[in-house]
Amino acid sequence: MFAQDLHIVNLREGWFNSMRLTSTEKPLVAIFPEETVSKTQLCALEPTKHCFVEANWDELVASTKDKRVLVLIHGMAKDWAIANKDFFNMYWAAQRNLEHYDVIIGISWPGDSHIGPNSYLTANKLAKASGLYMRPFLQELVSVASESNVITHSMGSKVLCWGTRGTETKFENIVLMAPSILRNKLKPMRRWNDLFNHSKNKVVVAYSNQDFAFAWTSIQHVGMGYDGMNVCREKNYPKLVQIDCTSTINQQVFMQLHR
Repeated sequence: MFAQDLHIVNLREGWFNSMRLTSTEKPLVAIFPEETVSKTQLCALEPTKHCFVEANWDELVASTKDKRVLVLIHGMAKDWAIANKDFFNMYWAAQRNLEHYDVIIGISWPGDSHIGPNSYLTANKLAKASGLYMRPFLQELVSVASESNVITHSMGSKVLCWGTRGTETKFENIVLMAPSILRNKLKPMRRWNDLFNHSKNKVVVAYSNQDFAFAWTSIQHVGMGYDGMNVCREKNYPKLVQIDCTSTINQQVFMQLHR
């Protein structure tokens, strides 16, 4: 059993608002004790304050000083409870490796609770706003930690891109799971090429060309989350590592899970 608590940096208005970005000077911070996470208490997945301890940003930064930190950023269409469920799933799935880290932090950002074209546009705007809000806080967090890595899912990749763009923030490694970024946007002179500058070691892209979240429109097929980044000269991208997860992330597996 591991001793890490799960820290949630909340970018929502109040604690539980799904659609509005916070207007506070600094984000709210919730701490879910390790015993709450490890026991999978359902209380932690509902909009209630009974399961976590309230903290503040300055306390969180102080706790990460000279520590090894893992940052998690969820994707679009997530209310407070579903975002926490994603964080908890990543926590449990990564338990063999969590002992490497001293502090686990999830960034919970607002988003439309539905999936579709209009929701996608709304989520894009909220991802940008969330990333811009987090810029100074990510810089501060990374500057005090001895080591920091970040894992994003889907549109969480855009929160990270906006949150690091034009800054000196450098993670050890950046892992993008099914990133909702058009693959040509990482190429030189394009919008997100700067992302490579914010990783000291690797930028890892995990994708699946049977990912059910990307299959609903052909436009998404040019995104990295569907079939990775189509590079002609890999030597031009020494930090890029691509992992094809099609055998494990596909529509058939999704259907089986929901029977």
